[in-house]
Amino acid sequence: MPFDRLTFLEWIPELAIAVAGSFSGAVALVRLRQASDTQQTSKHTMQVLAHLPAEAANKQLYGVAVYRHMLDVDQSKAVTLLLTFIDGTIMAYELRSSSDNESVL
Repeated sequence: MPFDRLTFLEWIPELAIAVAGSFSGAVALVRLRQASDTQQTSKHTMQVLAHLPAEAANKQLYGVAVYRHMLDVDQSKAVTLLLTFIDGTIMAYELRSSSDNESVL
């Protein structure tokens, strides 16, 4: 029985991204963008940076966790994203800031 509601949401302020996931196994890395229009109001959009896992897993997502690294050597910001699926599979992704501030995987 697939679920398509967003049930997992993790904000990662160090990288200015959010991780949004559903029980169906779909996970997206998104960045909030702000654009001003001519009426002096702000409009926001979400930019999808990546879909995880890259290959369709056809497994239910059971949990999302974020581990923050302490990297004082090069002052880079890095986190490990852990995705746990109902069958016990755990997928780990290292996310870090890059110079162009767009790619994080």
